Amino acid sequence: MERQDFVDAYRELNQQLLKLVESMSAMAELSTLRGGQQTEPELLRASLEVVLRYQDIESAMVYMAEGDLLTLTAHLGWPDLLSPSAAKRSTDNTLLQVRVGEGIIGLAAEAGELRRRPGTVTVPAQNRDPMGGEGSLLAIPLAASGEVLGVFCATHPHEHHFSAEHERSLQIFCQFLGKLILGNRFMHEMEHTVQRRTRELEAALGEARALKTRFEQLAVVDELTELHNRRFFFPEARAALARAFRYREPFSLLILDLDRFKQINDRFGHATGDTVLRDVAALLQQQAREADILARFGGEEFVIAMPETDTCGAMVMAERIGRAVKQLRWSALDDSIGTTASIGVAALSDLVNPLERAHEDTQNMLDRLLEFADTALYYCKEQGRDQVRAYADIACSL
Repeated sequence: MERQDFVDAYRELNQQLLKLVESMSAMAELSTLRGGQQTEPELLRASLEVVLRYQDIESAMVYMAEGDLLTLTAHLGWPDLLSPSAAKRSTDNTLLQVRVGEGIIGLAAEAGELRRRPGTVTVPAQNRDPMGGEGSLLAIPLAASGEVLGVFCATHPHEHHFSAEHERSLQIFCQFLGKLILGNRFMHEMEHTVQRRTRELEAALGEARALKTRFEQLAVVDELTELHNRRFFFPEARAALARAFRYREPFSLLILDLDRFKQINDRFGHATGDTVLRDVAALLQQQAREADILARFGGEEFVIAMPETDTCGAMVMAERIGRAVKQLRWSALDDSIGTTASIGVAALSDLVNPLERAHEDTQNMLDRLLEFADTALYYCKEQGRDQVRAYADIACSL
């Protein structure tokens, strides 16, 4: 072999090794692009920056497929890296959309194979070429999982610029990029799925919390009148009674029962009876003070525990409530109906020397006060109803 032939062979091998190193470097840098952390256009632009740095090309583009259209999604050339105004001029003449089967790019997508200009494939004159007819162009499909995702294009102003080595390295690049695009889409889809499921879970948890709150309210609230019920009344009244006993403060309670309420239900129906109960409950809420503990005890019976209130104060409140109930009117069956209330009052002072009964628990003390108020209530019923009586006033006659 002549010396010159050996030198030429060495130079050719050296060029091939350099191209191989460049190709491997491009693959290595491309592999650092993390899918799912950027949008698809951002991923494509970063990929084009990589291929421009490691391949001898003037500009690169990616057309993404959607149906039978290929849309320009990323475009980068050396002018883009030097001057924004030059970059704008470089994209002004670039076709933004190409139909599958049209021009070199459309044919590459349709066939799923590399197409070049100049090349052996004859392109019909009516098929548009986005880059005109000068220079070199490679159109390589971006495929993954048997699907053509788009087309990668590389251009150079000189004809016959792209060698077989160019084609092989760029095809490897495109295979890698296709998988990267598919992985990026999968990661975004997973992220959207997680976000949607998270929103659904948060909504479900919100509904569960609302239901829990509702059930908790139903556990201590009477559904018809929206007053508290017995379950709420007893622990609250016990705590108030314990404070009163500890600090030697007065404490009273009253029990109210609507007179002849059964006759309203029997004559005018339960719907009218429910209206009467709701309106009386609303009246009691208006009359009760903030510190008072108001509850529906069941049926047409209501109870109010009154901290810091002695028998006299409780009687004043009970008489005021009785008068207000008597003034309520309802329309039913072309008639105006009303009702009255019997109210029994008991106070902590009704217990025989409460301080000597310190060994009793508050529940027992509360039960006895309710018993005293109930006794006074039934005394009202026996005396003709529509009355207010305190246990202290009738205890001597029992």
